[in-house]
Amino acid sequence: MRQRESETKKPIDLGIVPSYYTIAVPTLDKEVARADRLKKNPANPEPEPEAAEFKLTWLTAPGTPVLFAAVLSMVLLRMSAAQIQAVIRKTFVQMKIRFRRSRS
Repeated sequence: MRQRESETKKPIDLGIVPSYYTIAVPTLDKEVARADRLKKNPANPEPEPEAAEFKLTWLTAPGTPVLFAAVLSMVLLRMSAAQIQAVIRKTFVQMKIRFRRSRS
């Protein structure tokens, strides 16, 4: 799926929502150009503005199937809202990144 999305630069047709979004980065998109030696067409003396775009492929991102599996598990296990909240809280605590200040 991801390969098809990247080759066509178009979303996979899900009917309701697209699976591929391209979001231009404000104040950066088409504002910078490559150096002459890095241009796609070096023979062209004109600067070629670069696209600064964030490509969001939510359907084929690794977290999407994990989220779907978690929601399906909650339904199949018939978890209460309190149980779901406790599991989410515990997960956030376990995933927390600890930052230490360096002592100088």
